[in-house]
Amino acid sequence: MVHVIDAVIMPGTSVMDIIGGSADHDTLETALVAATLQAALWGNATMGIVPIGRRIVMGVLPLHSMRHALFLHNEVPGIDISDKSFKRIEKAGKDAHKAGIEIAAEISELSRELVAGLYFMPSFGRYETIGSVLEQIGLTPKA
Repeated sequence: MVHVIDAVIMPGTSVMDIIGGSADHDTLETALVAATLQAALWGNATMGIVPIGRRIVMGVLPLHSMRHALFLHNEVPGIDISDKSFKRIEKAGKDAHKAGIEIAAEISELSRELVAGLYFMPSFGRYETIGSVLEQIGLTPKA
């Protein structure tokens, strides 16, 4: 499972640029090299040119609170929360869950063309949170 939170979706930066030389991402780098995906994810390449048959599905986990963000960042290997996201969650205070939904929606929108699909993980069984993300990105049925 690959968890990426707003680190890969930066114009002009590839996945391999971000994870290369990072001790925190050795396992991911080894897996990408073993799957011969490093060329497709290096330099100016984007995930949109991953060879057919090799698809990347990105997991999206909306943050619920500062405590939740800190736990994921510090205790779950492979999840790195950006300083920008921490600041947004902190600034939101009691409405941190709303900021988490907004961040998840923004990341989902930005990555739409880069990945084969998204899977959403509700925190603490709060499935309505995922509904809110889907609503923000226009993926809910029209009445």
